[in-house]
Amino acid sequence: MALTCLACSGKGILDEGIQEKTTACPKAMSTIGWKLPEGASDQHCEKLDTLAGSTVSGTFRIPRAHARPWLAALPGERNRPVEGAGADGVVERREGLSLTILKPPKGPADAVRITALWEGNDTAVVTFQTFDY
Repeated sequence: MALTCLACSGKGILDEGIQEKTTACPKAMSTIGWKLPEGASDQHCEKLDTLAGSTVSGTFRIPRAHARPWLAALPGERNRPVEGAGADGVVERREGLSLTILKPPKGPADAVRITALWEGNDTAVVTFQTFDY
């Protein structure tokens, strides 16, 4: 009986179970029950499959004026009250906006963190990432 040394090959046991794939942003957003905002550009999204589950993340640009209304309209349970957050749960800072959704309406994710950082006067760079706890 031959035994294989996984540590000797440079690959760990868990390396085989991790797969990162580029995915279309509308598809990534739909896995958590959301829609990509109209006018989104420079889209790049990924899906990470692991032995523990899967997560999605991505970035895209939208007009700065559309960022807050889009974030405020996202469905899902809002995070506990956070300093600087409005009634809609959106935190506004000098550099942009942020929001944490606990348990989005669809999929296995436990939370989604979204930020919209200002890029000049007209554009926001939106980043989102799902989390499984």
